[in-house]
Formats: sequence, structure tokens, C-alpha cells
Amino acid sequence: MFSGDLEFGGLGGGRFRFILNKVSAGISDKISSLLNDHEGTNRFNTFILCVSEHGDGSLGHAEEDHGRLSMWRAYRGSTNVALVLNPAPFQANTNAVAAYTVPVLYRSQLEFEAEFAKYLSLLETKVEDLRRYDLSEVSDMFVRYVLFTILSLKHRGFEEEKEWRVIAAPAYFGARGLTKTVQTIGGLPQIVYTMPLANAPKENLVGMTISELIEKIIIGPTANPIPLRYALAHELELAGVSNPYDRIVMSGIPLRR
Repeated sequence: MFSGDLEFGGLGGGRFRFILNKVSAGISDKISSLLNDHEGTNRFNTFILCVSEHGDGSLGHAEEDHGRLSMWRAYRGSTNVALVLNPAPFQANTNAVAAYTVPVLYRSQLEFEAEFAKYLSLLETKVEDLRRYDLSEVSDMFVRYVLFTILSLKHRGFEEEKEWRVIAAPAYFGARGLTKTVQTIGGLPQIVYTMPLANAPKENLVGMTISELIEKIIIGPTANPIPLRYALAHELELAGVSNPYDRIVMSGIPLRR
């Protein structure tokens, strides 16, 4: 996934190391070591929830009630449903759950090189400030930077998805607030981490109950939208959602096989 030598494929890696070592001699080796300690497990020990920004109709299109057609086409199955979620829990500054929300960076290589160079220039001006922090905090900060940067990069061709990712990496950050389970998906048993749909107000995490979290359900292209609407409304009602039918919209997009 990445090289523990902090090279970012050779894009200014030497300068990155030089700046880090100005903060504290040898800290770049420590950060590389932290990354390399788990490099062999990253492919199967990094867990990501992918969500897409939802338009509100302000741009003159019908995304608010219809969803995004390109997403229906890319991910559709026989039963197509989109959950429109309250963004507040994703944006909360909380330690209740060891999962972190980052926007996807749609960048070409040249764009990333330019942005990384600007980041390094800014970092050079912050060396004295960083020296005031405990070295373990500084190391953790840059481990997160490297990991989240690589896990959020995506080809420019997918930019219309407006994707955000919620990332859990238990090898680095532990699994606080998460439950490790084994689930069979597509016939393959695999590890899945789940988080409770419950508020933790003392830790600044609210809006997580089903009634608060699900703002709307959009039924997309499907052969049987009406029975699906009844079934979804029943499940919402069981979860304590009042007036469940008010939260369900049928997009009316025709199903093309």
C-alpha cells in the first residue's frame, strides 16, 4: 500500500525526511518503523466505510429525491436503496469511536506532487511549533497523515462520486468503540468492524440512533418499489421512527436490465 521509507513514490520524500528530522533527530526513522511494523497486514486490516455527498437540489438538478444516476448504475443490484444520512456524526470531534472521516482526494499525479510540495513548504514553517509537542504525539500525527493520504487518493475519473471515507485501522489506532465480527459477504467469510448506533453525548457523539441518523431513504431503479417501500417503512417503525413513510422516496428512475 505504501513504502515505509516515507518516499511517497519518490515525490519529495527526501525533503519530507529532512524536515521531520529538524523537529527531532531520527524521528523520520521512528515514523517509518511504525508504518513498517504493520505494512504486511494493512491490506487485510484496514476497514473503510464509503459514503457519497448528497445534493440538496440547489444546483438545479433532482439529486435530492432521485439520487445520483451514475451511482445507481455503478452499484445497482436487484434491489436498489440509498440511505441519506445525517452528516453530523461523521463530522463530530469525538474519541468515542476509533474511526476517522476523510474526504477522498481526486488528484492526478502532477496535482498531488504540487500539493505535497506546498504541504512541505508549510511544514517547514511549523518546525518550531512541532518541537513543543511530545514526540509520540508528533509521530502519531504523521503516521495518520501518511496513512490517511494514501487511503483517500483516487483517480480523477471518479470525481463525480464526491466520496468520503470512514477509516478504521485497528493495527494503528486500536478498535475503541468498534465490534469485530465475521460476516459472509458474497460467499466469502471476512472480518467486519461495526459501530453501535447509539449516542455517546459525554464524548460528543450524537445523532447516531436510527431515527436521527437516517434522514431519508431513496428507492432507486427496481422492479418492485412499492412492496419494498412497505417493508422499509415497517423496519423503520420497529426502530422507533415516527411517520416512517415520510422518510421514504421512490425515485421513479426506470430499471434498465
